[in-house]
Amino acid sequence: MVIASLIAAFARRAPSEKPQPWYKDRQLSDWLAMCRPGEGPWDTGGEAELAVRSIGTNALPFLMEWIRYELPPWRQKVLKLATRPVQGKPLDEGKIVYGQPRILGKSTRLAELVELGFVILNSNAIPAIPDLERLMKDNQKPVVGLRAIYALGAIGGPAITALTNALADTKQSNRIEIMHALCGAERESPYYYGSACHGAALPAVTQALKDPDPSIRRQASVTLYNITTVTPELLRALHAPAPPR
Repeated sequence: MVIASLIAAFARRAPSEKPQPWYKDRQLSDWLAMCRPGEGPWDTGGEAELAVRSIGTNALPFLMEWIRYELPPWRQKVLKLATRPVQGKPLDEGKIVYGQPRILGKSTRLAELVELGFVILNSNAIPAIPDLERLMKDNQKPVVGLRAIYALGAIGGPAITALTNALADTKQSNRIEIMHALCGAERESPYYYGSACHGAALPAVTQALKDPDPSIRRQASVTLYNITTVTPELLRALHAPAPPR
C-alpha cells in the first residue's frame, strides 16, 4: 500500500503527448509493440513491420524524443523500495519488483521500443546519426548512451564511423557495448548496403586488440572472430522469409 501510494502521489504525464503518426488503425508505438518477440509478427512481410516502414522518417522525431528518457531519481527510489532481493543473488539479479510497470511508467515503455524502430527503419534512419552520436558520447546519461549505441548499430554501415570514433575514445564508458553494436552493423550491413561499408569496423576493432584495458582486448578478439566468419550463406539464412504457417 505504501508503494502504491508513492506511485500515485508522484505519477505524472509522459513527456511526449504529441499525436503520433498513424498507419491504418494504430499509432506508431502500438505497431512497434507488436513487433516485439512473442507479441506480434516479426518477419519481413509482417503487418507491424510494414506499418513502421510505411510511417518511415515521420517516426524519427518520436524515436529521438523517446530515446532521451532517463528514469528520474524519485522513480529509481520507488523502484528500489519495491524490490526484494532473491537469496544468494545481488540486488540487480533475480529480483522481484512489485508494481514495476507502473513505477517505470509510459516513458520507459516507449524508450524500450526505440531500438526496434531503428532496426526496422534502417537506412531511413540515417538522418538521425549525428544526434545519436551526441547522445552516445554523453557519459552523464549512461542509459540514454546505451540506447544510442544500439540504435547506431541497427542503422548499420553508415553509422560505423560514429561507433568507431567512440570506440577510440578511452573516456567512453560503453566501449564493450560499442563493439557489440559494431559486430551487428558489420554482419547486417551487406544485406542493406552491399559492399559499400564492408570491413569499415575492422581497423578500429583491430586497434582495440592493443588497448590497455584487458576486457577491451578480449572483446575486440571476440568481435573480430564474429565479424570475419560471416558468410553470404549465413546472411541469406538470417534474412530468409519465415515459412508459411
